[in-house]
Amino acid sequence: MLSIVSVIFGVVSFFLNDLSAVGVAFLAVMVAFLASRCNERYFVFGMLLGAIVLNFVCLQHMDILKSETKTQVENVYRSLRLSNQVFGMMKDGNPDEINIISVIDQLLQIAREVDTELLDSSLLGFKQHFESDYIEGYALLKQGIADSDIGKKLKGSIHADLWAQWNIDNKDELEKLRQSKPSLISFALSKIK
Repeated sequence: MLSIVSVIFGVVSFFLNDLSAVGVAFLAVMVAFLASRCNERYFVFGMLLGAIVLNFVCLQHMDILKSETKTQVENVYRSLRLSNQVFGMMKDGNPDEINIISVIDQLLQIAREVDTELLDSSLLGFKQHFESDYIEGYALLKQGIADSDIGKKLKGSIHADLWAQWNIDNKDELEKLRQSKPSLISFALSKIK
């Protein structure tokens, strides 16, 4: 009887995420341990299911296993750090345009690799703002710096400011996406697709 209960707890823990998964998986392991002490058969299945979920959650917390959404948000943050670096370089009295263009190339490369469809499905408006304001803005800024075209620089800066405003308004939702941890079943299904 306890073996069956531990297996049920183990299976349920596959569908939960983060601390709730840990709690139910721990119960599966404990009930399986009690089943082993009562000389029941099949206690190993509940213990194994619980241990799998416990290890999965630990690997998530150590950032060894990441969801695709978290990876994409981290790419957005990497690109944003480079954009902050660009504006820091531009504030200098005598900015090195070649170095600025190089950093803009890096941030655009990272930004273009972001799966905007995936993030837009969880954060409405992300795709439109990221592509038309952020990427387009920095592409124009790069062209303006390379061609010494004040109009393109200004237009690129305006697009970058529009992105910055949208990002400020939605930074909490973006951070929630980065912090979210899927259940084992959700994680496995996302990797199969």
